[in-house]
Amino acid sequence: MKKLLLIIAAVLVCGSLVATAAPRPSASPQGGTAPSTMSGTLTRAGDKYFLTDTATKARVEVRGEGLAKYVGQKVS
Repeated sequence: MKKLLLIIAAVLVCGSLVATAAPRPSASPQGGTAPSTMSGTLTRAGDKYFLTDTATKARVEVRGEGLAKYVGQKVS
């Protein structure tokens, strides 16, 4: 579980997520984007994995290895 959380955090920070309905992140004092977190259920559609945020209903694609074992589980 910790490995998945680290993968998701790294993907968010690196900007590797493809947002399909997410609001724009707020700007940080350094001029970049502020890191954010999400909680929701990991789903799979074809060969892609998605996390749909419980609060905002934002859906983002998650990329990484070993995600199949977390499908259907609530992750942050």
